[in-house]
Amino acid sequence: MAGGIGFRGWWARLTGGGRGEPSLDLADPGLQVVASSVDEVESCGSVLERAAAATPAWDGGAPAVSRHHLSVTEDAADQVVAIGAQTGYTRYPGGVTAVAGAGEAHVGGGNRVRVTLARVERLDALHLAQERARMAGLAQRFGGTVLGWDALQ
Repeated sequence: MAGGIGFRGWWARLTGGGRGEPSLDLADPGLQVVASSVDEVESCGSVLERAAAATPAWDGGAPAVSRHHLSVTEDAADQVVAIGAQTGYTRYPGGVTAVAGAGEAHVGGGNRVRVTLARVERLDALHLAQERARMAGLAQRFGGTVLGWDALQ
Protein backbone atom coordinates (compact mmCIF):
# COMPACT_ATOMS: atom_id res chain seq x y z
CA MET A 1 0.00 0.00 0.00
CA ALA A 2 2.08 2.88 -1.30
CA GLY A 3 1.91 5.99 0.86
CA GLY A 4 -0.46 4.35 3.39
CA ILE A 5 0.12 2.90 6.78
CA GLY A 6 -1.25 -0.54 5.90
CA PHE A 7 -3.34 -2.97 7.90
CA ARG A 8 -0.91 -3.38 10.80
CA GLY A 9 -0.66 0.37 11.23
CA TRP A 10 -4.43 0.79 11.28
CA TRP A 11 -4.79 -2.16 13.63
CA ALA A 12 -2.24 -0.61 16.00
CA ARG A 13 -4.13 2.69 15.91
CA LEU A 14 -7.48 1.02 16.59
CA THR A 15 -6.21 -1.17 19.40
CA GLY A 16 -3.88 1.36 21.01
CA GLY A 17 -0.74 -0.54 20.01
CA GLY A 18 2.51 1.26 19.46
CA ARG A 19 1.86 4.02 22.02
CA GLY A 20 3.92 2.56 24.82
CA GLU A 21 0.78 1.71 26.79
CA PRO A 22 1.03 -1.04 29.37
CA SER A 23 -0.19 -4.37 28.12
CA LEU A 24 -2.27 -6.66 30.27
CA ASP A 25 -1.39 -10.28 30.77
CA LEU A 26 -4.43 -12.49 30.16
CA ALA A 27 -3.35 -14.80 33.00
CA ASP A 28 -2.77 -12.01 35.56
CA PRO A 29 -4.45 -13.22 38.78
CA GLY A 30 -5.03 -9.59 39.82
CA LEU A 31 -7.55 -8.99 37.03
CA GLN A 32 -11.14 -8.52 38.16
CA VAL A 33 -14.37 -8.67 36.21
CA VAL A 34 -15.51 -5.05 35.84
CA ALA A 35 -18.32 -5.50 33.31
CA SER A 36 -20.32 -8.48 32.10
CA SER A 37 -23.54 -9.52 30.44
CA VAL A 38 -25.34 -12.76 29.66
CA ASP A 39 -28.32 -10.90 28.17
CA GLU A 40 -28.02 -10.92 24.40
CA VAL A 41 -30.42 -7.98 23.97
CA GLU A 42 -28.97 -5.62 26.60
CA SER A 43 -27.04 -2.80 24.97
CA CYS A 44 -23.31 -2.60 25.50
CA GLY A 45 -23.66 1.08 26.35
CA SER A 46 -25.95 0.40 29.30
CA VAL A 47 -23.72 -2.42 30.58
CA LEU A 48 -20.61 -0.22 30.42
CA GLU A 49 -22.43 2.75 31.96
CA ARG A 50 -23.54 0.60 34.89
CA ALA A 51 -20.04 -0.90 35.16
CA ALA A 52 -18.44 2.55 35.40
CA ALA A 53 -20.53 3.26 38.51
CA ALA A 54 -19.93 -0.15 40.13
CA THR A 55 -17.14 -1.46 42.33
CA PRO A 56 -14.70 -2.42 40.95
CA ALA A 57 -15.38 0.23 38.32
CA TRP A 58 -14.73 -0.17 34.62
CA ASP A 59 -12.24 2.44 33.38
CA GLY A 60 -12.96 3.30 29.76
CA GLY A 61 -9.54 4.94 29.39
CA ALA A 62 -7.57 1.85 30.39
CA PRO A 63 -6.93 -1.35 28.48
CA ALA A 64 -9.13 -4.29 29.38
CA VAL A 65 -9.26 -7.99 28.68
CA SER A 66 -12.48 -8.71 26.83
CA ARG A 67 -13.72 -12.29 26.98
CA HIS A 68 -16.47 -13.89 24.93
CA HIS A 69 -17.85 -17.20 26.22
CA LEU A 70 -19.14 -19.63 23.60
CA SER A 71 -20.61 -23.11 23.79
CA VAL A 72 -19.69 -25.22 20.75
CA THR A 73 -19.30 -28.87 19.92
CA GLU A 74 -16.06 -30.41 21.06
CA ASP A 75 -14.89 -31.06 17.50
CA ALA A 76 -15.47 -27.41 16.49
CA ALA A 77 -13.54 -25.85 19.38
CA ASP A 78 -10.15 -25.75 17.65
CA GLN A 79 -11.68 -24.19 14.53
CA VAL A 80 -13.41 -21.52 16.63
CA VAL A 81 -10.13 -20.69 18.36
CA ALA A 82 -8.28 -20.53 15.01
CA ILE A 83 -10.84 -18.17 13.50
CA GLY A 84 -10.78 -16.00 16.62
CA ALA A 85 -6.98 -15.80 16.35
CA GLN A 86 -7.36 -14.04 13.00
CA THR A 87 -8.64 -10.97 14.87
CA GLY A 88 -6.28 -11.18 17.84
CA TYR A 89 -8.21 -13.48 20.17
CA THR A 90 -6.64 -16.35 22.08
CA ARG A 91 -8.23 -19.11 24.09
CA TYR A 92 -8.47 -17.77 27.63
CA PRO A 93 -6.14 -19.63 29.99
CA GLY A 94 -8.58 -19.57 32.92
CA GLY A 95 -8.14 -18.60 36.52
CA VAL A 96 -10.96 -16.01 36.75
CA THR A 97 -14.55 -16.88 37.63
CA ALA A 98 -16.69 -17.50 34.55
CA VAL A 99 -19.69 -15.37 33.58
CA ALA A 100 -22.24 -15.71 36.37
CA GLY A 101 -25.47 -17.44 35.50
CA ALA A 102 -24.39 -18.71 32.09
CA GLY A 103 -25.50 -22.30 31.67
CA GLU A 104 -24.26 -24.46 28.85
CA ALA A 105 -26.70 -24.32 25.96
CA HIS A 106 -27.27 -27.55 24.07
CA VAL A 107 -28.11 -26.89 20.45
CA GLY A 108 -27.88 -29.92 18.22
CA GLY A 109 -25.89 -33.02 19.04
CA GLY A 110 -22.36 -33.66 20.24
CA ASN A 111 -20.49 -32.96 23.41
CA ARG A 112 -20.43 -29.26 24.27
CA VAL A 113 -17.39 -27.41 25.48
CA ARG A 114 -17.01 -23.87 26.68
CA VAL A 115 -14.59 -21.85 24.57
CA THR A 116 -13.59 -18.49 25.99
CA LEU A 117 -11.89 -16.16 23.52
CA ALA A 118 -10.02 -13.18 24.95
CA ARG A 119 -7.91 -10.24 23.84
CA VAL A 120 -6.59 -7.01 25.30
CA GLU A 121 -8.21 -3.86 23.95
CA ARG A 122 -9.81 -0.56 24.87
CA LEU A 123 -13.52 -1.17 25.21
CA ASP A 124 -16.25 1.14 24.01
CA ALA A 125 -19.90 0.39 23.36
CA LEU A 126 -19.67 0.45 19.55
CA HIS A 127 -16.71 -1.89 19.19
CA LEU A 128 -17.99 -4.20 21.90
CA ALA A 129 -21.34 -4.49 20.08
CA GLN A 130 -19.50 -5.31 16.86
CA GLU A 131 -17.47 -8.01 18.59
CA ARG A 132 -20.58 -9.48 20.22
CA ALA A 133 -22.19 -9.76 16.79
CA ARG A 134 -19.02 -11.32 15.37
CA MET A 135 -18.95 -13.89 18.18
CA ALA A 136 -22.63 -14.72 17.69
CA GLY A 137 -21.95 -15.35 14.01
CA LEU A 138 -18.90 -17.46 14.81
CA ALA A 139 -20.78 -19.60 17.32
CA GLN A 140 -23.75 -19.99 14.99
CA ARG A 141 -21.47 -21.04 12.12
CA PHE A 142 -20.50 -24.09 14.17
CA GLY A 143 -23.94 -24.81 15.65
CA GLY A 144 -23.08 -23.22 18.97
CA THR A 145 -24.33 -20.39 21.12
CA VAL A 146 -22.93 -17.37 22.94
CA LEU A 147 -23.08 -17.66 26.72
CA GLY A 148 -22.08 -14.06 27.45
CA TRP A 149 -19.13 -11.71 27.66
CA ASP A 150 -17.14 -9.93 30.31
CA ALA A 151 -14.32 -7.46 30.70
CA LEU A 152 -11.47 -7.60 33.18
CA GLN A 153 -9.16 -4.85 34.40
